[in-house]
Amino acid sequence: MVLPDKTSTSKLSFRLAIPEQYSAIREMVNLAYRKEGHAFKLGEERKRTSDSEVQQLIQSTHHDSEKCAGIVCFYRDETELIGSIFLEFTTHDLDGSGTLYFGMLAKSENIERGTMFKWGQDGEERGFAPMIIETLMKIGKVGGCKTVSCVVFHVSTALVKHYMTNCQLVEYGRDEVPFKHELCKEVEFIKLHRFIEE
Repeated sequence: MVLPDKTSTSKLSFRLAIPEQYSAIREMVNLAYRKEGHAFKLGEERKRTSDSEVQQLIQSTHHDSEKCAGIVCFYRDETELIGSIFLEFTTHDLDGSGTLYFGMLAKSENIERGTMFKWGQDGEERGFAPMIIETLMKIGKVGGCKTVSCVVFHVSTALVKHYMTNCQLVEYGRDEVPFKHELCKEVEFIKLHRFIEE
C-alpha cells in the first residue's frame, strides 16, 4: 500500500506497537473521539482513553505466536507513525472458524481528513478507515477467519454510519455497556461485522 503526499508516493507499513509508543497512540485514539464526532460523555472521573490503559494493552501484546492480540501501528516510509489499531483473533469452538476483531482505529493529525490511500494492485484510492478494513479482510482470510468485527457505542452515530456506508460493515447485535451507570444516557454497544469472501 502507498500513501500519496504532496510530491511523491510513500510506502505504508505495519508493525506491532512497542511500550515507548503508548503516549502517542493514546493521543491518536483521543483525537479520533474528538474529530470524528463519536465521543460519548462519561463522568468527570473517567477519561476516554488513558496512558495506563494503552500501555497495558501494549505490554500484554505477545511479539510471538502464543497470543494473537495486540496494538498494531501504521507507518509512512517505515518511520513516521500515522495510525494505530487494536486487533484480536478469536476462534469459535463449534465450527473452528475465526473472527478478526478490531477496535481503537485511529490516525495521526498529520493525516488530513479526506486523504486518500492507493490500495491494492490496481491502485484504487480509498479513505483511511476503508483502506484499513480492506487490509483486515485480507489478513483475516489468511488467518482462516470468516468475519471482521467490532463493537461501537450506539451514541457514536457518526462512526457507526461511517463503518456501515464506507466500510460495508453491517449490524448483527447489541450489548449493554459494562459501565452504563457512568454515562449520561441509555446506551448499548452496536456489534458490526463483515463476512470475508472465500
